[in-house]
Amino acid sequence: MALTSLSQLIQDLLIEGYTLPEIAEQWGISKTNLARNYTPIKKHVRYYGDMVEINQKSEPYHENEFMYGSTLPQYKWSDLNKNEIEAYYEYKLKNKIYYGT
Repeated sequence: MALTSLSQLIQDLLIEGYTLPEIAEQWGISKTNLARNYTPIKKHVRYYGDMVEINQKSEPYHENEFMYGSTLPQYKWSDLNKNEIEAYYEYKLKNKIYYGT
């Protein structure tokens, strides 16, 4: 058996949820020997999930670019969308203990 096919077999078993000690015990070899003969095989995957589109505000906060950083933009609660409101409440709940509120 070639070393790459052995590594592929071990990697498939690891993906299924087996551990190296379990595989070594099942095959009747030492854990050290198994670990030495196993070389992880890198899969050539470009993305690990669906691509996410990040939306941003299309209008500028300030007409004059030199104003950036001098004042923070002011928002009204009615300006926020559903996702921003949910994120606010999740952040507030997550940091409740830290801020003591």
